[in-house]
Amino acid sequence: MKLNETVLEVMRHVRNFFHFDESKNEEFCKIMVKSESGYIKLDGDFMSGDWILVTGSRRYDGVYLLKECMESVGDTGGLFQLSNGTDETNPLEGVATFEGVVYLLLPRAGFILLCLEINEYMNNPDNFASSKAGENVIGFYSWTRATCEKGKPLTVFQVFASRLEPFRRMFSGLEGICGN
Repeated sequence: MKLNETVLEVMRHVRNFFHFDESKNEEFCKIMVKSESGYIKLDGDFMSGDWILVTGSRRYDGVYLLKECMESVGDTGGLFQLSNGTDETNPLEGVATFEGVVYLLLPRAGFILLCLEINEYMNNPDNFASSKAGENVIGFYSWTRATCEKGKPLTVFQVFASRLEPFRRMFSGLEGICGN
């Protein structure tokens, strides 16, 4: 699983998209965007390394990490490519144009680090055994896998439940848009 997909799933799970400024009771940024030649031009308070949510585009909805292009467009904005958070792939490469709404997301660094850890956990097939057995023995080596009451392996959200709790919100503010 790609990091941006993990970040989106975790944000959905905790119902927090970090797009809302609670002190001013307003959204951080919500703008219409158009893509040209595989890059998006964003005017406003966007910079490389920011996480954004794209909605209303049909094919490119999701959470992405912004990577700034070498060329800049004036003082009021820049060209960015969308990244999955782990490599340099740009899902808009070769796309002439698309329109959508972009929200600036401001997750805490601890949240992204937790998502990195969850992503590593989810990408390790040993963490999701298909058997119901919680204890395994091979020769003199044995280990016990964390299991729930029914003897099945814990889900990723059960494993990380206590660490996800501080980021949980009752409502995300983007219900319906992001599959909540």
